Amino acid sequence: RGSVFVILRFREQIEHGGPVTVTHPEIKIEFTGLRHGEKLYEELLNVKEQTQPTYHEKIMIASVREYDYDDVKERIARLVETSYGYDDMETVRAMKALVPEFISKNSCFERLDPPVSAS
Repeated sequence: RGSVFVILRFREQIEHGGPVTVTHPEIKIEFTGLRHGEKLYEELLNVKEQTQPTYHEKIMIASVREYDYDDVKERIARLVETSYGYDDMETVRAMKALVPEFISKNSCFERLDPPVSAS
C-alpha cells in the first residue's frame, strides 16, 4: 500500500515539473542514460518552417510549407512499398526523403543524415 502512495507522489511531482524527491539514500536511483534510438528532446518545428512569436516565449506560431498532394501521395506509396522489403535502412531512407529535416540521434540511422556543416 505504501508503494502506491510513492507512485502517486512521484507522478504529482513529475506533473508539476519536478523535482522528484526521496526521503532516504537507500532508495537506489540509477541514471541509465538514453537507450538506443531515444532522444532527450523532441524537435517541435523543422528547420524550414518559419515561426512567429506569441505572448509567451515558449509558444510559437508556425507557418508550415505547403506540399503537392499528388507528390506526397506517390512518396508515401513508395515508402509503403519499400517497407514490404523489411529493410530498415531503406525504409528509414524513404522516410527521410519525405521529411528531410528529420535528423536521427543515438541510432544506426544517423549515417543517413546529411553531413553537419562546420559553420
